[in-house]
Amino acid sequence: MRFLEGRNQHAAYQGGFSIGLYPQSGWGLEFDARFAAVGRNGLGDYRLGGLLRIPQFRFVALRFGYRAIDVGREVLHGGEIGAVITW
Repeated sequence: MRFLEGRNQHAAYQGGFSIGLYPQSGWGLEFDARFAAVGRNGLGDYRLGGLLRIPQFRFVALRFGYRAIDVGREVLHGGEIGAVITW
């Protein structure tokens, strides 16, 4: 197991974009990409997945998919699932 350590703070620049396709109100597909430059390291955060609304709970949905976080020469990636609040 690896941990990020240190107390150094750096100014950073960040940018990115998101794309969401929702063919019906009950579900959709999403893609997010974020990029940052922190000190001399580049950082990328990428997510591809789906969103499934729960009909009984108007403002709650399940988000599932795949996420990868790339920092320098290290990559953390894998599946993810979570509950989100929407409106």
